[in-house]
Amino acid sequence: MEGEAQPAALSSDEEEVEQGEIEIDWPFDHTTTICIPDLRTMCELPANAENEGVCTFRALFLPKGKTVHVPGQPGCYVVNGEYRQQLALCLVHFVAATKRAPELLLAFSTFGVLDPNATGTFTISLGLPLRKANNRYEDTPRLTKISDVAGFSKLDDKEQPWCKVLEPALARQPMYNEIKVKKQTDIIVWVRKTLEVRIELLVKRANTTIVGLTADVARQSAVDAQKLKAHLTGRLDKTEAMLKAMPPSAYDKQMDKRIFKLKDLLQPEHPWLQTPERAKLTEGEAVCISTVLAARRLDPGIDMPGDAAVQPPPLAPAAAAAAATINAAVAAATATAEDEEEEGEEEEVDTGSGVEEEVEEQTKPAEPTLKGKRTRTPTDRLNPEPKQAKSKAKVCISLTLTRTLACLRSCRRSIAHRPGRRRSLRGSGRSRPRPRL
Repeated sequence: MEGEAQPAALSSDEEEVEQGEIEIDWPFDHTTTICIPDLRTMCELPANAENEGVCTFRALFLPKGKTVHVPGQPGCYVVNGEYRQQLALCLVHFVAATKRAPELLLAFSTFGVLDPNATGTFTISLGLPLRKANNRYEDTPRLTKISDVAGFSKLDDKEQPWCKVLEPALARQPMYNEIKVKKQTDIIVWVRKTLEVRIELLVKRANTTIVGLTADVARQSAVDAQKLKAHLTGRLDKTEAMLKAMPPSAYDKQMDKRIFKLKDLLQPEHPWLQTPERAKLTEGEAVCISTVLAARRLDPGIDMPGDAAVQPPPLAPAAAAAAATINAAVAAATATAEDEEEEGEEEEVDTGSGVEEEVEEQTKPAEPTLKGKRTRTPTDRLNPEPKQAKSKAKVCISLTLTRTLACLRSCRRSIAHRPGRRRSLRGSGRSRPRPRL
């Protein structure tokens, strides 16, 4: 039919991509490899950290059980074996159980960096073929858990069909279009900027997203939109403060200065890497904890970065002695008051008469119990006064009105039965006179 977009004819390369006849260049197994998104290549900050994760253009693949995080150095690891890094804009393959064809990898997403109640790494990809029809491209990204990924394969953006369809497809993705990334080499140019500068740009983009989200809510409720904007802006400000406190310059190092091999490290230079930590790396039993900005206490004996800010400053010796004396005096006074209350309660139970108990029951309201339903008993002064006199007066007034109405009805009947009076009233234009009571 005219006016409708006709499907474009697929080239042989596009048909090969669609059928999934591409070999895996770099296999991936989540049981033997750890996937850690590299924050140095951060490309998007979430406007709502509860629903979205931090996106990066690159991920690190480290050996599982043979990798540990260097304490006090964000983004630095020690590995006992080989590792590799994977950049976006390649093809991602999925395990056979998903029954999915290869897709274009856009980025890696992690939820555990900002949200303490979430964890996990996901891949963000676009289904193939990218071009559906003339001037129509795939624009809905899909999130897949890293455990469903089987491997990756390279992509040459200078060959067909990628040289024709890749740039228009990426132009429809905000994380690529807003930073002018059209191919893999543009990602390297983006990463060359310092992380601190890129964080400021990503925060501005997140604020723009928040404005759009609140504008949609404001169409139904302006109050809810203001509350949502305040909540999201506060979370974003906290995220920016945590990122700047890492500090970001720790990620601007070269990769060989961030990932160290165990065989190249000497124990005297790294005292923390002693046994049994080195033994765990050698035996494959080490636990790798990636960089987490959200507050998590994994071990009560380890001091968190926020604990020092919560603890009060130390007192001088004289002030500490005075504070200890005051605390002891307050504790003694509290214990004495409790003892007096207990003695008073015992005297009331032993020496109280029955008359005094009845008076107290009448004057004091019943105390509510915590286990059952709360009940309230009003005191005597709050009880309403008897209204016998008012009720009698109402009865007398009602009887008087009844008698008056009966008299009026009888007068009207007597007037209505006078034929001459009725005719005279009908003939004249005067109104009927009211009977006098």
